Amino acid sequence: MRVAAIITAKPDASFAEWRLLRFIAEQACESLCARVAVVARDRPNLGDLPVKILASDRPDEGMTASIRSGARWATGEHFDAAIVLRSDQPQLGFTHLNRLIHEHAFGARVVASRYGGEIGLPALFDHSLFSRLAVLKWNEGTRHLLRSMSGVVAIPWPEGANDVALEEEEPFLLRATHK
Repeated sequence: MRVAAIITAKPDASFAEWRLLRFIAEQACESLCARVAVVARDRPNLGDLPVKILASDRPDEGMTASIRSGARWATGEHFDAAIVLRSDQPQLGFTHLNRLIHEHAFGARVVASRYGGEIGLPALFDHSLFSRLAVLKWNEGTRHLLRSMSGVVAIPWPEGANDVALEEEEPFLLRATHK
């Protein structure tokens, strides 16, 4: 089973956010994912990480456009499934990604993360759903898509509620990704 990781990078990312993106990419590379792609407006410096850099088809549409680009890439590469990840979740580890993959191996077509009383990203989508990801509208997102689907397997991941959205969190980001 070949699973891809599609990481959506934040546009106009700060230095700390680029470091977090690298951390997320490292976790995806350490997971059971066969390939990792980063969709970004700017070309991130990820050093020697074995990742594919993809351009967003409409950077002005944010994460939705990044997901569309990643879904088209995953379709063209004939992956069996793809995990869509955000680049602002400093608590993400490769073990959580592997749990999503294991659930898919047992037959789940969609496996999402559950945190803060909701389901969301990271989420794994079977290849049969790539066409739905490839046509997401700018005002829809994966959370909307996940809510509209039946049979979504939700993996508890309380750490997912700790995303990074505020500039004052940059010192935390630097500590969380410092090696």
